[in-house]
Amino acid sequence: MNSIKEKTIAAAMDERERIYIHAAPHKDLVIGRRGLVGNEQSNGIVLSISPASGMDFRFEETGFSVRLRFSGIWEDVFVPFEAIDAVLDDLAAPSFVFNFPNLSGENGAGQKPAKKDKPRAEIIKPDFNKKRQ
Repeated sequence: MNSIKEKTIAAAMDERERIYIHAAPHKDLVIGRRGLVGNEQSNGIVLSISPASGMDFRFEETGFSVRLRFSGIWEDVFVPFEAIDAVLDDLAAPSFVFNFPNLSGENGAGQKPAKKDKPRAEIIKPDFNKKRQ
């Protein structure tokens, strides 16, 4: 899956000046000294990658690294491929969105994701032999 994510990001960057990458919380995700703040710690972060907001973008064996600007401050960022959930070209009206499932079964912090309880339908078997009272 890593090579698919790498090729998807490279192709998106070739086609668009700016792309967005959603990175889920992961033990190897590095967002400079800033780190993940607020809801990002549970929901992850959407990174804007463009010539104006980033520099020194390079793919590595297990992810990509880039210098990104957060509130005017340049931060060193490393995003492991395992953390990448989605790649898209526009947040408001995307012309493409690539979603990647979490195939590892873990959230990167060594924990399994919380299972959501889905309401189950109750199966009722009618008994036509039973007499009504």
